[in-house]
Amino acid sequence: MHGPHYGEITEWDKAAAHRWDSIGYPRAALILEAQEYILKFLRGVVDLLLEDIDISLPGAAEKWNQVTAAAKKEAVEDHLWLLQTQPSYMRRAIRDLGSATVYEGVNRQSMFCMIATELVNELNVYIVWQNILEECENVQNQHNRFRDSIHPGERLPKRYNQALGALELMLVNQMHHRAKHLAAFIPQRPGFRHLWHTESQVSGQFSVRRIAGFPVTEGFYKDPLDWCLMQLLGDPDGLRRFDQAMLFEFLNEHLANSSSAEKARLDQALYDKLSDLAALYELLTAVRLHRPLSTNRDVDDVKRTEQRKGWRYLDAGAGDSMTSADRLPLGRLLQHFDSLSVPSGKQDRVWIGQSERSRSALSAFWAKVRQDHEKWLRGLQLSTGDIQTDLEALSADSRPEHLAAVEAERASILARIENAGPDPTNGSTQTQWGSEEPSDITIPIRSKVKQKSRPDKVPESVQVQRNEIATATDQVPSTSVLDSKVSPNQCSHLPQKKA
Repeated sequence: MHGPHYGEITEWDKAAAHRWDSIGYPRAALILEAQEYILKFLRGVVDLLLEDIDISLPGAAEKWNQVTAAAKKEAVEDHLWLLQTQPSYMRRAIRDLGSATVYEGVNRQSMFCMIATELVNELNVYIVWQNILEECENVQNQHNRFRDSIHPGERLPKRYNQALGALELMLVNQMHHRAKHLAAFIPQRPGFRHLWHTESQVSGQFSVRRIAGFPVTEGFYKDPLDWCLMQLLGDPDGLRRFDQAMLFEFLNEHLANSSSAEKARLDQALYDKLSDLAALYELLTAVRLHRPLSTNRDVDDVKRTEQRKGWRYLDAGAGDSMTSADRLPLGRLLQHFDSLSVPSGKQDRVWIGQSERSRSALSAFWAKVRQDHEKWLRGLQLSTGDIQTDLEALSADSRPEHLAAVEAERASILARIENAGPDPTNGSTQTQWGSEEPSDITIPIRSKVKQKSRPDKVPESVQVQRNEIATATDQVPSTSVLDSKVSPNQCSHLPQKKA
């Protein structure tokens, strides 16, 4: 079922069958039929993607590369870039993270310190995906080098075997780490807070315990969403746990058939972390489906033989890059940014000033993050190249192309202001509206006289109220309003005011 003799009929060999180098015909027929179905589906997808592309043109290959270039690393990189360069995106992230239960009983300064910690963790997520990509590229390089030496029933070439083992170990460790992070993160989210009790401690940490109700094992019937998330946590190789592929499929099916309120329990922050976990599991499954299988490796063995960035960090003792002393100034900078006015309304000079203050405060926060991260990296005695690689990911707001785009936007707004004439915000008062010439517009007068539908005599209490209203309205310039009939259905989409 693999290698240069793929698909050929061979003699039965018990040892080869136990190694899965060959399989019985009934199972092979099922596998071949499944492969045929999958390949037809993928061919159809490619045909649809290329439907409007002329592959004879030189630019077609480049367009195809752009279509297929999406990957998890790029998605995380885009997220980190937007956090640094777009104040509105950063405010949304602060709002999403600030909805956690643990922030309800703490002051705003402590809340912003903890949110800053979570935002800095986005850098760590990006670095992890960078390291995983480097491991995948190493596996590909070793496969290209030794592919002619890979044969059924034989051990993998040493370097290729080590590359696969190192990638598998990194993926397993990251799944352990993400599962622990999710276990602490889920009880904080608004959609699950009713199932957990969070209590702050003197040390600044939080203790979380599940509220007595129904056991997790009964959640499959009483709260399927919570049950599924709880099953996704823990050891990825545990013998008594459900397969994660089944759990993610269960999650998709449950959400597809749930109400909008049930779907809303998974907020964006939780979706992002589940997406990371699903991508890690998919990669790990792909490595473990490789035949022949690679040898399991431990951390000490990998650190002795591998010198790529992820293992250099681990060998240097890299841990949490943020200390308690770092959190306070970062929290203050983040709180200052969040307190500034949000640019809104017409893009005038006031809007420009608000935008510049927001961008300046946002850059001050990330400048402090860069400073602290560089200090931490130098303390690990890492190479200048490794330090520059990390700092580059934290320098999106200071890159020349971004600064040029911001300046171009500012110049465009100023040009529109100049072309529009005097700025109303410069202190001058407009005393006339419209043209001095008489208008030719006339308002038609209805010929039909409306019949009275109320008595001629008005009660005294009502007449007093009318006099008060008339006195108040004398202070407001009167305007002519065209009488038009609008049905209730036409107004159903308009926002209703409440007292």
